[in-house]
Amino acid sequence: MNRKKFLILLMVLVGLGSIIKIAESGTLGDSGMDLTDLDNSSVAWGDVDNDGDFDLAMMGWDGTNRHFQIYKNGANNRLTLSQSLTGVSNGYLSFGDYDRDGDLDLAITGKVIEYGTTKIYQNDGNGTFSDSGIELIDVYNSALAWGDYDNDGDLDLVVVGFRMGIGNTAKIYKNKGDGTFEDSGITDLMAVASGFVAWGDYDNDGDLDIALSGEKGVGEYICKIYENDYTNEPDNPFSVKESLTGVMNSFLAWGDYDNDGWLDIAICGQATSGYKCEIWKNDGDGTFTKTYDLTGVYNSSLAWGDYDNNGYLDLVVIGLTSGEPETPSSKIYENNGTTFSDAGQSLENVEKGSVAWCDYDGDKDIDLALTGSSDSGAVTKIYKNDESDEDDLPDPPDSSQFKTTYNSTTQELTISWPAGNDTETTPPSGLYYNFRIGSESGKDDLVAARYGSPLLGNFLSKSTATVDGQQMHTRTFNIYAKGYYWNVQVIDTALGYSWSQEQTENGWSGEVHYEDTTPPPAPETPTDEGEYTYNTTIRFRWTQNNPDPETAIYNYRLKVRCQEDGEVKFDGSVGNVKSYNISGCEYNKTYEAQVKAQSGGGWSGWSFWSDGIMVVRLLDISNNLIHPKKADNEATIKYFIINPGKVNLKIYNLMGELVMSLVDNENKDMGMHEEPWSANNDKGSTVASGVYLVHIEVGGENATEKICVVK
Repeated sequence: MNRKKFLILLMVLVGLGSIIKIAESGTLGDSGMDLTDLDNSSVAWGDVDNDGDFDLAMMGWDGTNRHFQIYKNGANNRLTLSQSLTGVSNGYLSFGDYDRDGDLDLAITGKVIEYGTTKIYQNDGNGTFSDSGIELIDVYNSALAWGDYDNDGDLDLVVVGFRMGIGNTAKIYKNKGDGTFEDSGITDLMAVASGFVAWGDYDNDGDLDIALSGEKGVGEYICKIYENDYTNEPDNPFSVKESLTGVMNSFLAWGDYDNDGWLDIAICGQATSGYKCEIWKNDGDGTFTKTYDLTGVYNSSLAWGDYDNNGYLDLVVIGLTSGEPETPSSKIYENNGTTFSDAGQSLENVEKGSVAWCDYDGDKDIDLALTGSSDSGAVTKIYKNDESDEDDLPDPPDSSQFKTTYNSTTQELTISWPAGNDTETTPPSGLYYNFRIGSESGKDDLVAARYGSPLLGNFLSKSTATVDGQQMHTRTFNIYAKGYYWNVQVIDTALGYSWSQEQTENGWSGEVHYEDTTPPPAPETPTDEGEYTYNTTIRFRWTQNNPDPETAIYNYRLKVRCQEDGEVKFDGSVGNVKSYNISGCEYNKTYEAQVKAQSGGGWSGWSFWSDGIMVVRLLDISNNLIHPKKADNEATIKYFIINPGKVNLKIYNLMGELVMSLVDNENKDMGMHEEPWSANNDKGSTVASGVYLVHIEVGGENATEKICVVK
């Protein structure tokens, strides 16, 4: 064979090899669906109507107007516009079931006209959304993320961005569990704009940490990993543990690209040294090592997902690349387990956009939503994956090995399960999990299972622990109910079982049930403020020295009655408190109390009755109208001393002038005392007609009453 023929054959073989490689990897082709073309945009997948397929939310700018739209997945897996809401751009949106009612809600932040906005839209139950009215900080060039940072079972919200007239900001809003949010007051996070924020348990300790990037100040770019130590520092739980390459107009995403059981991170954006796209490996000891430098991009976005079903997370990256001129770029980097390489997919090159993976058509390979600004204008594309090697969906863990424990002292439920199994490609350490916890079978009203992009589960953690000698995945939550029903879904790198592709929820493990069947022990006998009190509001206190052995006590019932006549003053539930005020008590009556506790197992027995406390008057005048000229007509001034001490009992006129000292700094014992007054002054003379003030002071207590003298 001559040299020319050999070279031609070699070129053919190389080209054929590339074709074979693309064919093995699958090809992403334009679905041809007609959606609003958007840039300065954000997209997210989620099943908004609970029909078993993925719908799409998107926001952005079409060159003339801003949009915020919901597209539902319908016949033949075509996306159809379902709802248009107030348009937003230059921000981000995210799905999450914040009210734990079993359907996905939406949080959105960005620019409306020339100012910022952040809103939570509540799912009305049929896949339509309405403004919840929850007040949040208004920002743009912004990002947000749902995450349960305090492990109480409901989704909290972190928001970062630029606030008009104030500057960059970062806030964490705590979900109060009643459909409202409050500013957590946490000030640990750096205030940034033009960046991104994401929750992920990078240290596998069972609570969600934070990755944060963006512009802190002019020319000052950051990318920080914050560790969550809520258990020990609930007021300010986040502290910087790692500083990666600082980037702005940036994006970042957690994902375990090497399947070693630790969340790694990909970041992209503009650094002080140029445009960047980097992958950082989690070393498992709290540190990260940069392992890959990909083509740098700016005005960027990226997303993890195993589009070729080989068991490793691939990475799609969009943004503006450097050069003369700078040009938009859209690339998929294929992960073969040891390296990342350009997959050679033909995508629309965009910047200022968004990407999100999802198997929207249910054919067991993930497809891609892409928006952004191309050389010809705004673009929205849905790319269908024709990967011939279908994802072999993972098997759920064996529910017979599930473990459930409840710490009644800390009121924490811990669930543990063994690893799932992917019979095809993803090793156990590379799997992700979705779980739900409900107070009744099939419900997820304690920990919601519904979630949206990036479709790696409702709690991005790979936390494990040794339980009864076996390595198990574990999660701990500060929740309580009569019983706990829970089960688990396994998610592989191809996002298989990220949600069922049918109207039944396939892929769940068997459900396990942990229920409290034993009532709690009775509380200790209530205590009060002593034998006597001057206050008509009495505070009763009690303790629960023996907690419920199975679940938390969540309510107490208090009964208060009058000892003298047995009349019940109060009888009712007071919630999970250990003290309660009873107001409106009457003088010269003694009140006693008993209490019982309620847990998932029912009511305890009553405690013993307290000893009782009498309401007494410090100062009590039996006759406050004196006629000095009448025989034996005088006032009897009674006073009750609770704590023995020095007493001053004096009479003043309305000018504040001393008229008579009845008791002058004398020690008095506990009990009732009385002093007569016949309308005379210190000199023995009868006072003039008028109103006089009787004032007593003893041990920090004082009281004043009036006496009228009529001659």
